[in-house]
Amino acid sequence: MNALQKLITRMISVGVLLCCFLMVNATADTRINLNDPIVLSTNFGNGAYKTKIVGLAYPVPGGGFEKPLVVVYGDYVGPNIWIQTGESHPARDLFVTRSLDDGVTWSTPINITQSANLTSVSADHDGDEGAGTAPLPYFGDNQKPNIFNNGKVAMISWVSAYCPGSLQRTVRYPEYGNIEVPYQCVYVIRSLDGGATWGAPEQLTFGERDAKQDVVKGSSAGWMVTYQADPLGLQPGDAEGPGEGGSGANVTHGTDVWMTALPQSAVAAGAPFPAPTRVTDNFTTMKNGFESGTVGASRPNLGLVGNLAVVAYEETKGLEGFDDGKYVRYHVFSPFDSSLPDATAGAGCIISDPSENARRVRFVTQNTPGSASGISMFIFYKQGNYDQGGPSDIIGRSALGGLLPANLVPSVDPNCAVRDDAFNNTPGINLSSSAGLAADTESDPFENALAHRGILRGDNIILGYSYTPDWAVALYTDDETYNFFVRRSADGGATWDEPRNMTNLTDTSITIKEPRLVGTPGTPDPSETSDPNVYYVAWGTEVNHYEHLGLAPEPLDQFFTRTTDGGETYEVVQPFADGPAGQYESQLRTTPDGKAFYAVWQEADAIGDVLSMFRYGVEGEYTPPDDCPTDPNKTEAGICGCGVPDVDSDNDTVLDCLENCPFDSTKFEPGVCGCGVPDIDSDIDGVLDCNDGCPLDQNKTEAGVCGCGVLEYDGNKDGIMDCVDLNCTSTDLGSDKSEMIRLAEQSYRYLSRIVRVFAAVSNDSRAGKKSLLRSGRLLEDALSKLSVVPDQVTECSNALLCVQASTSNITERYVADMNGITKQTRRVVRQLLRSTSSKTVAKLARKVRKRSIALRDQAALSVQAVPLSVSSCSM
Repeated sequence: MNALQKLITRMISVGVLLCCFLMVNATADTRINLNDPIVLSTNFGNGAYKTKIVGLAYPVPGGGFEKPLVVVYGDYVGPNIWIQTGESHPARDLFVTRSLDDGVTWSTPINITQSANLTSVSADHDGDEGAGTAPLPYFGDNQKPNIFNNGKVAMISWVSAYCPGSLQRTVRYPEYGNIEVPYQCVYVIRSLDGGATWGAPEQLTFGERDAKQDVVKGSSAGWMVTYQADPLGLQPGDAEGPGEGGSGANVTHGTDVWMTALPQSAVAAGAPFPAPTRVTDNFTTMKNGFESGTVGASRPNLGLVGNLAVVAYEETKGLEGFDDGKYVRYHVFSPFDSSLPDATAGAGCIISDPSENARRVRFVTQNTPGSASGISMFIFYKQGNYDQGGPSDIIGRSALGGLLPANLVPSVDPNCAVRDDAFNNTPGINLSSSAGLAADTESDPFENALAHRGILRGDNIILGYSYTPDWAVALYTDDETYNFFVRRSADGGATWDEPRNMTNLTDTSITIKEPRLVGTPGTPDPSETSDPNVYYVAWGTEVNHYEHLGLAPEPLDQFFTRTTDGGETYEVVQPFADGPAGQYESQLRTTPDGKAFYAVWQEADAIGDVLSMFRYGVEGEYTPPDDCPTDPNKTEAGICGCGVPDVDSDNDTVLDCLENCPFDSTKFEPGVCGCGVPDIDSDIDGVLDCNDGCPLDQNKTEAGVCGCGVLEYDGNKDGIMDCVDLNCTSTDLGSDKSEMIRLAEQSYRYLSRIVRVFAAVSNDSRAGKKSLLRSGRLLEDALSKLSVVPDQVTECSNALLCVQASTSNITERYVADMNGITKQTRRVVRQLLRSTSSKTVAKLARKVRKRSIALRDQAALSVQAVPLSVSSCSM
């Protein structure tokens, strides 16, 4: 894309982002009409955090059903606390508010934690270990709440720095000036009356291990909480974790996933949760007074299907120096029935490819299997050949006829808990690769998928993910970005339709953030029906910052659309959170029929306070406003104005009204040759093809007697050109030339990619651009030499009368030029490896170098097809 195209595309995209979304989806005749946003987090600290929402439905005495909305969020309340980087903010408590009228009015928020002003430990805030300043009390900051409901019961779990009980430890971070931060512990709180009142918080752990990533779930059988617990405290990773919520952090060896569970009858009776026990078996020995082992587990996800629990997580391989990265492991057992234990005895089944790095596992479950396929669960995760969040694909497996590892399709080895046997796993379905469902993750080592989401309804799976065709360019520049794609399976994952781009961002200075897929819930109310054909797709947007510059996120607006026919068509895209402030971290819920939805999010106001927001929308007829009443084809002016269609006839990303060649995708202006005819000089003879009678013959501009590509030569001086004087046979060399041209151009494209990454990572584009310019000249030289080789080699009956032209020098110089391009690539890769600390970038650079060498070698083989001499006569 040239500078003019980028300028026009940016001009179109920035001002009318919503217009771009509107153009990509089929529009139904209904839409969601939105009420005005409501601020939920009033009269507190104006530091709203991680707002979550659930909708409940349960019968009430006297008949009928109560259907409250319950929202929980964090907010500033206490004195300042600090995190490992030295940044500080007031300690947070968690608040709950409730609505019985679809969000029109809300109850006064209840502080359910009340520990932001309490302290259980002191810590060193400046890293001097008490030499200059004494340790300060660390107040009870409460982290992200997780809320789940089943019937009339709602539960919230979280981790907190307030851990009374004398077991709480601390961890120091030498990477950040030796700052000390306390371990965190897990809490859960329950409501038995639909969120109207709440019991006392239950402290499940006491800070002897650093707890993160808690999840709470409930089913008809009971309730369960899982979390990860690190004996040495969560360690910072390449994404500078642990941060708030542990993003980008590394777990230490011996980190296990833990659980506690309580049957429904015990919950209703008010019984406390029992002491947590381990799900995994990573603790194997004590080391310097701390639990230790060879591997660590993190990011557990939990599902309850009846009395069975599904726990999946990522786990380090414990093979440092041999094979880095993680596995995805999977457990199925009943926390309520001892006769259904974990068959792997804490080891967990490896469902990912053991040779690759797998992480971020998610799954969707249903109590009633699909009637045709028998699907009860779809599990999916990121997997690739790189660490540190490098390029990867989304891989999935269905659970058919049950939830055990033996029910997974594609199948896994019966002894999948053991690494060596897990190599026998059938590869999972590749849901994001441009090379297809059966592709391996290296089919395209540049593309990347993330932010995967799913819905399971009957036999139907809806899967969404954010995708970019070039991970490195999207990460280190704004020349590429992410879009959110959705694809569907109607047969439990056996077959899939093609991915559908839901966002179609063309302005690469903007990227997609925090996408959502939200299906309709079930209902106990017989007067309601849950419609499985309705679901919502939502996404946020933010500025596409260069990763290596370390800039803070700049959130923009939040958008959504709805389908009522299972994804065949979508309604007009709308913003549900927009305006001058940034909106982020949205959560959506719908009514069972999908005709109304509820959204919460965080929003920063004009003075920097962060508020928790709510908005309600309900289905209505959609009649677009008519801003062009005299134009029967438009209801809004768009880019081109009323009376002029906003169309791009040649699909060159520039609307017809903004260019003078609307039917030529290669030109904006007529130039010398006019629209529809390229202004090129194919034979580099100084005459454009449109004015050259022999556009592919550098020696001729007119056909003459012999025609283009054949010299006008009379070898025997008889007044008759050789081209009509002798019978000659010809051999086609066109395909060999085409292959040589393809290889040369592909080598140059690989170099272009690595130069862009080098310029971004090293902050020095001169060396890379110099190599790219040199290789561009070599490429042009190589292609010009190839143009001299004729497409047809002729063998004449009397060769003495034909002019012989040597091609050996041409082919030798072509190989030399290919060597030059490869040399430039290797030079840039060496410079890039010296300038970056990223293992993933380095691994990608080495792969580009190897491919460039392979292409050079292929080109050398192709040259052998060209004879050392050719004759210039023809029939």
